[in-house]
Amino acid sequence: MRRIHMAGVTLVCILLGWVLNVHASAIMYTNQSAWQAEVMSLGYSLTSIDFENAAMSPDLFSVTAGDVIFSSPGVPLEVTSYYGIPYNAGNVLYPSHNQALQIELPSSVYAFGFDLGELEPLLGFDSTATLSNVVLSTGDVFAGPYGGNLFPTFAFFGFCSDLSITSLSMSPHALVEPILDNFTYAQAAIPSPEPSSLLLLSSGLFGLVANVWRNRRRQEG
Repeated sequence: MRRIHMAGVTLVCILLGWVLNVHASAIMYTNQSAWQAEVMSLGYSLTSIDFENAAMSPDLFSVTAGDVIFSSPGVPLEVTSYYGIPYNAGNVLYPSHNQALQIELPSSVYAFGFDLGELEPLLGFDSTATLSNVVLSTGDVFAGPYGGNLFPTFAFFGFCSDLSITSLSMSPHALVEPILDNFTYAQAAIPSPEPSSLLLLSSGLFGLVANVWRNRRRQEG
């Protein structure tokens, strides 16, 4: 009986140790092919947003595109094809005044990426859009700044996490103003268990082992 009890305790300890160490840091990519290869190898499905059918809120402070909500509290956003012309793009998202963006994602998202550019630089300036202060709901932070490409070439930034990403904030910046396009996110077909769920499972196993041990003691008594 003691052997059964110890085996149960050992199993619970192993599970608890795995739960406490389950999260590895998120990874940032600047190579779109490498990012896409990684997410596809994990069996995720990709959804791309090109802002062609985006819906503006009445106050202009948020944009809904598919199942994703982009917002910049207190500062209006703009979706327009005019700023996409130098990039041979259609509609792009324009967060004015270099303000931080808040992005809410649908469920079971484990990776996302986007193209970052800028409005036409001031005459005589060669500038690149940069990205900084990317904060994921998982607790991962990418402070930056990370430089993009010279105008008019989009730069790609992608992120992958082993935990579901429900939201994020980031600060795109440019000498004039930044623009975003082709926001893509990767979803798992079946949500992976979160650490809280695994902790609950291990607690249940501990209770089961303890109950078996108590019943066996009663029978022996």
